[in-house]
Amino acid sequence: APTEEIRRRFATMEEALQAPDAILTASRFLQEKMRGYFPSMGERLRLVPLGIPSFLLKERQPRTNGRLRLFYAGLLFPPKGAHVLVEALKGLPSEAIEASLYGATLPFWQPYVDRLQKETRALSVHFRGAYSHDQLGKILAEHDVLVMPMICEETFSLLAREALMAGLPVVAARRGA
Repeated sequence: APTEEIRRRFATMEEALQAPDAILTASRFLQEKMRGYFPSMGERLRLVPLGIPSFLLKERQPRTNGRLRLFYAGLLFPPKGAHVLVEALKGLPSEAIEASLYGATLPFWQPYVDRLQKETRALSVHFRGAYSHDQLGKILAEHDVLVMPMICEETFSLLAREALMAGLPVVAARRGA
């Protein structure tokens, strides 16, 4: 009876969501999703986009090898779609494009990361690991495009907004916000 359990959870959430005078969402996508799940929220559901944390914007670094520099950032596990980017790169000339994959790994998903590393041996792909927010300005300045190939629905992306503030185009999957 997993279906019954899901119904019970939604009923409990809907009951709890009757108490607040207002419910804030960070994106229009999430607002509409919530309206679909809980139509009784009506006008209490309000869109208030998240602010962008400040970061030191660095001067854009020119390309030294002529390659288009792609930037991927996210936890290296399937829903974030790094494998989608890798598949796309396989069909493009490696002398024209390079990609830097920034992101933490989790022990459970290490086989996924190992497979990505194996599949990118012949490509110009660099695994950079996790980064701290104070490094973001420098990282953005070293790239030309942010790529977000997620296969899950995202509710909001601070990174996409930060990249746009830095002048980087963002290529993202049409998933959520």
